[in-house]
Amino acid sequence: MTQPMPAILMCSLLFGVSAMFDLRYRRIPNYLTVPACLAGLGYHAVTSGLLWGGLYAFKGMGTGLLLLMIPFLMRYAGGGDVKLLAASGSFLGVSGVVNLFLYGSIAGGIWALILIVTASGPWQTVNILWFPSTLLKTLPGKLKRRGVPYAAAMATGFCCYLTAGPVI
Repeated sequence: MTQPMPAILMCSLLFGVSAMFDLRYRRIPNYLTVPACLAGLGYHAVTSGLLWGGLYAFKGMGTGLLLLMIPFLMRYAGGGDVKLLAASGSFLGVSGVVNLFLYGSIAGGIWALILIVTASGPWQTVNILWFPSTLLKTLPGKLKRRGVPYAAAMATGFCCYLTAGPVI
């Protein structure tokens, strides 16, 4: 399903501002995500009717919440990341938010690898490249210290979703 242009524009604005906040302050404020959820609900209620449009937006929001709930409970994702994915789900629906999550997860994994390699010394980087199992030992500690700005990864995933199309 192709996404309507207002939903694409709103998600682009949401991801752009959220990524800037996440890169600079390492948090995504509620005054960005909560109004975006309401705007997504309102948009679909107006364009598709209160019942079907609201249901479409609620299902997308719930899917966005559920996709990041386990990483949030394990403290690998922050609450702002969960609310950002839920807000984008209110615009994109279930299929769109799942595709966004898949693309964003790949981008986040690449970002995490870059952070690990740049945080490691040159010898540890060589050790990680020769023995990838050492990556599993160093992964939790390095990511906990620096954190992955997941809003930037989701923004990259959103761009990939728009250009490459849906995966599922």
